[in-house]
Amino acid sequence: MSEDREFAFSIREHIGVISKYQTGWTKELNLVEWNGNNAKFDIRDWEPSHEHMSRGVTLREEEAKSLLALLIKYFRQKQEEQKTVAQAAERCENPAPVAEPASAAELAPAAEPEPSAGPAPVAEPTAESVPLQTEEESF
Repeated sequence: MSEDREFAFSIREHIGVISKYQTGWTKELNLVEWNGNNAKFDIRDWEPSHEHMSRGVTLREEEAKSLLALLIKYFRQKQEEQKTVAQAAERCENPAPVAEPASAAELAPAAEPEPSAGPAPVAEPTAESVPLQTEEESF
């Protein structure tokens, strides 16, 4: 059971075109007053003269802010995921050099120090002996 109801609308502010179709219709974001009520954010398709429209979505200011926050969060997460994938791909394309196999002499057990020699000296770290860590890997 459908009932044709008259309604009044007034586009108070045209914010922007989201997309344009080959037919000339556009998906727009506007501030629209419906039936004399306060203007709401409105997303819908409009024909060029703005006499005909499709069904759309209206949002109060608080809802529009929530939508914006959700979209920002969503796109930031996607950006981080893409960055992680790109970094992993780069590591696969440019793997870290593999150390040469150890010689038999390097694998032989170290000789016991002479009792009178005192403690064995501790080797100072060198640039080659300290593992590198990027900012992304440090957390």
